[in-house]
Amino acid sequence: MRSLLGRMPPLAGAAGALLLAASCSGGGGDPSAASPSTAPSSSPTPTATVAVTAPGTELSFGQPASILLERDERAGVVAVSIASITPGTPEEAVTLQLATGEPFYVTMTVQNTAAPPDFGSYVPELIAFQEDGRQAVAVNEPPGFLPCPDNGVDSLPVGGTFITCEAFVANEGTQVTSVGFVAAPDVDPIVWS
Repeated sequence: MRSLLGRMPPLAGAAGALLLAASCSGGGGDPSAASPSTAPSSSPTPTATVAVTAPGTELSFGQPASILLERDERAGVVAVSIASITPGTPEEAVTLQLATGEPFYVTMTVQNTAAPPDFGSYVPELIAFQEDGRQAVAVNEPPGFLPCPDNGVDSLPVGGTFITCEAFVANEGTQVTSVGFVAAPDVDPIVWS
Protein backbone atom coordinates (compact mmCIF):
# COMPACT_ATOMS: atom_id res chain seq x y z
CA MET A 1 0.00 0.00 0.00
CA ARG A 2 1.15 3.54 -0.61
CA SER A 3 0.26 6.83 0.98
CA LEU A 4 -0.23 9.71 -1.38
CA LEU A 5 0.29 12.56 1.08
CA GLY A 6 3.97 11.74 1.58
CA ARG A 7 4.71 11.73 -2.16
CA MET A 8 3.03 14.93 -3.29
CA PRO A 9 5.53 17.40 -4.79
CA PRO A 10 5.21 21.05 -3.83
CA LEU A 11 3.61 22.86 -6.74
CA ALA A 12 3.54 26.35 -5.33
CA GLY A 13 6.57 27.48 -7.38
CA ALA A 14 5.14 26.12 -10.60
CA ALA A 15 1.78 27.69 -9.87
CA GLY A 16 3.55 31.01 -9.36
CA ALA A 17 5.32 30.56 -12.68
CA LEU A 18 1.99 29.88 -14.34
CA LEU A 19 0.51 33.08 -12.88
CA LEU A 20 3.60 35.03 -13.99
CA ALA A 21 3.24 33.69 -17.52
CA ALA A 22 -0.44 34.64 -17.53
CA SER A 23 0.27 38.19 -16.37
CA CYS A 24 3.01 38.69 -18.99
CA SER A 25 1.25 37.13 -21.96
CA GLY A 26 -0.75 40.22 -22.89
CA GLY A 27 2.29 42.11 -24.16
CA GLY A 28 1.60 45.19 -22.05
CA GLY A 29 3.27 44.02 -18.87
CA ASP A 30 5.84 45.81 -16.78
CA PRO A 31 9.01 46.14 -18.88
CA SER A 32 11.11 45.58 -15.75
CA ALA A 33 9.54 42.14 -15.22
CA ALA A 34 11.95 39.37 -16.11
CA SER A 35 10.89 36.91 -18.77
CA PRO A 36 10.93 33.20 -17.91
CA SER A 37 13.88 32.65 -20.29
CA THR A 38 16.10 35.20 -18.52
CA ALA A 39 14.97 34.83 -14.91
CA PRO A 40 16.88 32.25 -12.87
CA SER A 41 14.37 29.77 -11.54
CA SER A 42 14.44 26.27 -10.17
CA SER A 43 10.72 25.81 -10.75
CA PRO A 44 9.51 24.24 -13.98
CA THR A 45 7.41 26.39 -16.25
CA PRO A 46 4.31 25.16 -18.06
CA THR A 47 4.35 24.77 -21.82
CA ALA A 48 1.30 27.00 -22.24
CA THR A 49 -0.80 29.36 -20.19
CA VAL A 50 -3.94 27.62 -18.96
CA ALA A 51 -5.86 28.70 -15.88
CA VAL A 52 -5.76 26.02 -13.19
CA THR A 53 -8.69 25.12 -10.96
CA ALA A 54 -8.48 26.89 -7.60
CA PRO A 55 -7.80 24.89 -4.44
CA GLY A 56 -10.97 24.18 -2.49
CA THR A 57 -13.14 23.96 -5.61
CA GLU A 58 -15.99 21.45 -5.26
CA LEU A 59 -17.01 19.61 -8.43
CA SER A 60 -19.55 16.98 -9.39
CA PHE A 61 -18.54 13.76 -11.09
CA GLY A 62 -17.96 14.45 -14.77
CA GLN A 63 -16.85 18.06 -14.25
CA PRO A 64 -13.21 18.64 -15.28
CA ALA A 65 -10.56 20.34 -13.17
CA SER A 66 -7.43 21.86 -14.71
CA ILE A 67 -4.48 20.54 -12.71
CA LEU A 68 -0.87 21.66 -12.84
CA LEU A 69 1.59 18.72 -12.74
CA GLU A 70 5.37 18.67 -12.34
CA ARG A 71 7.57 15.99 -13.87
CA ASP A 72 11.33 16.35 -13.43
CA GLU A 73 12.13 19.91 -14.54
CA ARG A 74 8.96 20.42 -16.58
CA ALA A 75 5.36 21.30 -15.81
CA GLY A 76 2.10 20.98 -17.67
CA VAL A 77 -1.64 21.24 -17.23
CA VAL A 78 -4.11 18.39 -17.64
CA ALA A 79 -7.89 18.35 -17.38
CA VAL A 80 -9.14 15.60 -15.06
CA SER A 81 -12.74 14.52 -14.60
CA ILE A 82 -13.87 11.76 -12.25
CA ALA A 83 -16.40 9.47 -13.91
CA SER A 84 -17.26 7.11 -11.06
CA ILE A 85 -16.37 5.42 -7.80
CA THR A 86 -17.31 1.74 -7.76
CA PRO A 87 -16.93 -0.84 -4.98
CA GLY A 88 -14.84 -3.96 -5.44
CA THR A 89 -15.50 -7.48 -4.20
CA PRO A 90 -13.90 -9.59 -1.43
CA GLU A 91 -12.21 -11.70 -4.13
CA GLU A 92 -10.68 -8.57 -5.66
CA ALA A 93 -9.46 -7.50 -2.21
CA VAL A 94 -7.49 -10.76 -2.07
CA THR A 95 -5.97 -10.04 -5.50
CA LEU A 96 -5.01 -6.56 -4.27
CA GLN A 97 -3.39 -8.23 -1.24
CA LEU A 98 -5.58 -6.42 1.25
CA ALA A 99 -5.64 -7.98 4.70
CA THR A 100 -8.52 -5.78 5.79
CA GLY A 101 -10.70 -3.12 4.25
CA GLU A 102 -12.78 -2.84 1.12
CA PRO A 103 -11.58 -1.89 -2.37
CA PHE A 104 -13.04 1.01 -4.33
CA TYR A 105 -12.14 2.01 -7.88
CA VAL A 106 -11.97 5.59 -9.14
CA THR A 107 -12.36 5.89 -12.92
CA MET A 108 -11.20 9.15 -14.47
CA THR A 109 -10.65 10.79 -17.84
CA VAL A 110 -7.42 12.73 -18.35
CA GLN A 111 -6.89 15.21 -21.22
CA ASN A 112 -3.61 16.88 -22.10
CA THR A 113 -4.52 20.56 -22.25
CA ALA A 114 -1.07 22.17 -21.89
CA ALA A 115 1.63 19.60 -21.17
CA PRO A 116 4.55 18.37 -23.26
CA PRO A 117 3.55 15.47 -25.54
CA ASP A 118 6.37 13.39 -24.03
CA PHE A 119 5.64 14.36 -20.42
CA GLY A 120 6.06 10.81 -19.09
CA SER A 121 2.96 10.62 -16.87
CA TYR A 122 -0.30 12.55 -17.00
CA VAL A 123 -2.12 10.97 -14.05
CA PRO A 124 -2.26 13.19 -10.96
CA GLU A 125 -1.80 11.78 -7.46
CA LEU A 126 -5.37 11.65 -6.21
CA ILE A 127 -6.66 11.10 -2.70
CA ALA A 128 -9.97 9.49 -1.80
CA PHE A 129 -12.24 10.21 1.14
CA GLN A 130 -14.47 7.80 3.02
CA GLU A 131 -18.01 8.74 3.97
CA ASP A 132 -16.78 9.43 7.52
CA GLY A 133 -14.39 12.11 6.17
CA ARG A 134 -11.23 10.07 6.70
CA GLN A 135 -8.80 9.50 3.87
CA ALA A 136 -8.85 6.11 2.18
CA VAL A 137 -5.54 4.41 1.33
CA ALA A 138 -4.29 4.18 -2.27
CA VAL A 139 -3.16 0.73 -3.42
CA ASN A 140 -1.24 -0.45 -6.47
CA GLU A 141 -3.23 -2.41 -9.03
CA PRO A 142 -1.42 -5.51 -10.29
CA PRO A 143 -0.72 -5.63 -14.05
CA GLY A 144 -3.80 -6.70 -16.00
CA PHE A 145 -6.20 -6.08 -13.10
CA LEU A 146 -9.45 -5.92 -15.09
CA PRO A 147 -11.74 -4.37 -12.43
CA CYS A 148 -9.52 -1.26 -12.37
CA PRO A 149 -7.19 -1.06 -15.41
CA ASP A 150 -4.29 1.33 -15.05
CA ASN A 151 -4.03 2.91 -18.51
CA GLY A 152 -1.46 5.60 -17.82
CA VAL A 153 0.44 6.73 -20.91
CA ASP A 154 3.99 8.02 -21.36
CA SER A 155 3.18 10.34 -24.26
CA LEU A 156 0.02 12.17 -25.26
CA PRO A 157 -0.50 14.96 -27.80
CA VAL A 158 -2.17 18.16 -26.67
CA GLY A 159 -5.91 17.52 -26.88
CA GLY A 160 -5.47 13.76 -26.48
CA THR A 161 -7.41 11.90 -23.79
CA PHE A 162 -7.39 8.54 -22.05
CA ILE A 163 -9.38 6.78 -19.33
CA THR A 164 -7.66 5.22 -16.34
CA CYS A 165 -8.48 3.86 -12.90
CA GLU A 166 -6.98 4.12 -9.41
CA ALA A 167 -7.72 1.70 -6.56
CA PHE A 168 -8.26 2.71 -2.95
CA VAL A 169 -9.11 0.77 0.19
CA ALA A 170 -11.60 1.98 2.79
CA ASN A 171 -12.14 0.72 6.31
CA GLU A 172 -14.51 -2.24 6.51
CA GLY A 173 -18.13 -1.15 6.40
CA THR A 174 -17.19 2.30 5.04
CA GLN A 175 -17.54 3.58 1.49
CA VAL A 176 -15.36 5.90 -0.58
CA THR A 177 -17.64 8.77 -1.56
CA SER A 178 -15.38 11.52 -2.90
CA VAL A 179 -12.03 12.09 -4.57
CA GLY A 180 -9.60 14.97 -4.21
CA PHE A 181 -6.42 16.51 -5.57
CA VAL A 182 -4.08 18.56 -3.38
CA ALA A 183 -1.95 20.98 -5.39
CA ALA A 184 0.47 21.81 -2.57
CA PRO A 185 0.91 21.28 1.16
CA ASP A 186 -1.42 23.25 3.40
CA VAL A 187 -3.99 24.05 0.69
CA ASP A 188 -7.54 22.78 0.41
CA PRO A 189 -8.10 19.96 -2.06
CA ILE A 190 -10.11 20.15 -5.24
CA VAL A 191 -12.92 17.66 -4.49
CA TRP A 192 -15.24 15.64 -6.73
CA SER A 193 -18.33 14.16 -5.07
